Amino acid sequence: MSSVKEVKDNINKKIKSGRSSRSNSSRSSNSSKSKSLFVQDFLQETDIKKIQRFLRSKLFIDKNSLDNRVKYLNYIQNKLKSIKDNDCLEPGKLTDTFTVKNILHLEKLFSSKGTNSIIYKTSISKIFGTFPIATKVMKITADNMNEIKIMEMVRDKIIIPKRSKHFPIMYKTIKCDKNISENHKLLSINELANGDLSGLIPNILEDTKLFFNIFAQTLIAIGSFHILTNNLHKDIHGGNFLWHNNNEKGYYEYIYNGISFYLKACNYNIMIYDYSYATEITGKKEQIADYSEIIPTFLNESFSNSNSVSPSTEIKDKLNSILDILMKKYADKTDYDVFLYIIENILIPFNVVETRKPTKVIKTYRL
Repeated sequence: MSSVKEVKDNINKKIKSGRSSRSNSSRSSNSSKSKSLFVQDFLQETDIKKIQRFLRSKLFIDKNSLDNRVKYLNYIQNKLKSIKDNDCLEPGKLTDTFTVKNILHLEKLFSSKGTNSIIYKTSISKIFGTFPIATKVMKITADNMNEIKIMEMVRDKIIIPKRSKHFPIMYKTIKCDKNISENHKLLSINELANGDLSGLIPNILEDTKLFFNIFAQTLIAIGSFHILTNNLHKDIHGGNFLWHNNNEKGYYEYIYNGISFYLKACNYNIMIYDYSYATEITGKKEQIADYSEIIPTFLNESFSNSNSVSPSTEIKDKLNSILDILMKKYADKTDYDVFLYIIENILIPFNVVETRKPTKVIKTYRL
C-alpha cells in the first residue's frame, strides 16, 4: 500500500508536470426563453422557420440538461442502429478522414493521447448538429476494453436512469473484426464536451464562489464514480474532467446516506472521464488518493510554465487545509464511509454546499 509521503510525492509530480487543455473551450451563444421543444418535435420539422425557432427553443438553450442529453442519446442511437457492432472504419473522401458505412463521419483530428488513442470530431448523416459528437479511436487492449465496459455501464445504469449528471455519454461502441490497422479497431462514439478542467481553472481564479462550486462538483463527480460504479479512477488530473455549458437556474439536491445537501447551478457542469485505468475499489486509502490528486489542478501551479497564475492566498489556504484533511484520513485504518467523510469534513464545513433546502430545486440525485 502507498504511504502518505508517496501520495504527496505523486501530487507534487503532477504539479511539476503541469496539465494542458485538450478540449475546445468554445461557448454556446445565449438565446432568449421560449416554449419547450424536444428532439422528437424537431425531427418532424422541415420548414426553415421551424428550424430557426428550434435555435431559440428551450432544447437549444438547455441542450446540456440531463433530460435533454438522454433524449439526444436515444435519437443518436436510433440514427446509428444500422451500424453493426463489428463494422470497421473506411477511408473518407478527404485525406485523414474516415467513415463507417457512410453514416458515421470522422472529419477532423481533435486530440491525441500518445499512442493509446486519437479523438476525431464526428458527424452523423442526416442529423442536426446541435449536440457535437466525438469518436475515440483506439487499439483493442485490456485497458481500453475496461474503459468501454465502464462507459457502457455508466450509460445504461447511471445516465439513462438519470442518477447523475457528472458523466459524459457514450452513444455506441464499434469493435472491428476485419484485418485493418490495430490502432483503428476500437471506436467509442461520445458526447463532445466544451472543454476540460485544466483549461477552465485559469479562467475562474478571480471568482471564488464559482471556483469552489467547480471544486465541489469535481469532488461530487469523484464520489459518484466511486459509489455508482464501485471503481477507483486512478488517473485523476484536470484533463480527465470535462465540462459542458449549463443554463439551468436553481439548486441541485444530492442525497447520500440520509444526508441532503444542495449545490447552486452555475455556468458549467463537471463530468469525470477516461476510465481506462479504473479498477474495482479495494480500500479506503485509494479512494482518498483519487480525491487528493485533483488538488494540483485547482492550485494551477506549474513549475514548467512561468506564465501560470496561482489562485489567491485565500483559495490556496483552503485547498491546502483540505489536502491536510485528506492526508490525515489517508493513514486511518478504521472502517469509515469515504464520501460521508468528504461531505461532513470538506463540502459542508468549507461552505461549498448548502444544507438548508432552497426555494428552487432543479433535480434530486440519490447516490
